[in-house]
Amino acid sequence: MSCWDEIGPDGWANRHIEAGSNGQYLAAAALSEVIAARDKGGADSVSAYERIYGVAPETAFPPEAEPSLTSIGGREFVQRWIAARRELEARFEPTR
Repeated sequence: MSCWDEIGPDGWANRHIEAGSNGQYLAAAALSEVIAARDKGGADSVSAYERIYGVAPETAFPPEAEPSLTSIGGREFVQRWIAARRELEARFEPTR
């Protein structure tokens, strides 16, 4: 499994991407979207969001973890984010 996180200055992952060993995306969740879902519709809305996009990390990264993190460029992160969101959304499109 591989994970990529966009970490804000507060140590929290603003956006989180996960891919399985086969390269298939498992998650592309944004903390701001989870909070908006919670504020709009409570636990049911958060559950609906997580069924499609997966779970955003629930704790901040500890400062001591920073040396073990590998940095990637913003462009690479955005490309992965777009690909992951497309893949996850395609799985949940209603059939016509």
